[in-house]
Amino acid sequence: MLHEIISIGYVGRDPELRSTQNGKSFYTFSLGVSVGTKDKPKTEWLSITANHDHPAMPYVKKGTKMFLRGKPSTDVVKPKNGGEPYATQKVWANTIELLSSKNDTKSQAESMYEPMSMPTAGSGLQSDDIPF
Repeated sequence: MLHEIISIGYVGRDPELRSTQNGKSFYTFSLGVSVGTKDKPKTEWLSITANHDHPAMPYVKKGTKMFLRGKPSTDVVKPKNGGEPYATQKVWANTIELLSSKNDTKSQAESMYEPMSMPTAGSGLQSDDIPF
């Protein structure tokens, strides 16, 4: 891909299933990406389009944190009420990886693995047991 965007952000609205006039289905949703500094935080919103059969789409909902890679484009929107035209950023998603959900109380790593306990002095660990 010649020009691509890579972002990590939070889904701002639940995906909406849409169709073209040719009958091809796709999802659209927004992704909030932090672009500011600690002193001046700012969120930039991207309009995302993804194939209807993308394997991650059944799990994407508002508040989901995701990694996204895709092809960017810019559209000019002319408001119906006669306001000033403005630009919007759109991304056709190629890669979507879910990092978490707004409702997650534990990360996947925490729920999959129990912390390992280290042997203490007098627990039977010998210097010969250490591989280095």
